[in-house]
Amino acid sequence: PVSILEAMALGLVVVSTDVGGMPQLIEHGVTGMLSPSENIEVMVNNLEHILQTPSVAATLQKNARTKAEMFDWKAIEPRWINLIDRTP
Repeated sequence: PVSILEAMALGLVVVSTDVGGMPQLIEHGVTGMLSPSENIEVMVNNLEHILQTPSVAATLQKNARTKAEMFDWKAIEPRWINLIDRTP
């Protein structure tokens, strides 16, 4: 998952399978493309769609970058501080 977040932060289009924590990081068609595991046909279709539709690729890149920014320390730190302050 860390390498996926790094790719998203760099503005890369992420195409992955829907295993492990990927569905929690990648929203299909919004922040990347997910394929069912072991379904090569869907993976190829997702890749072709991105390559043939630059506007889709651009939207995925923008949305992925925005999602990755949610995990930046500047965004996470206040949440941790709030949690710690609420702990008795």
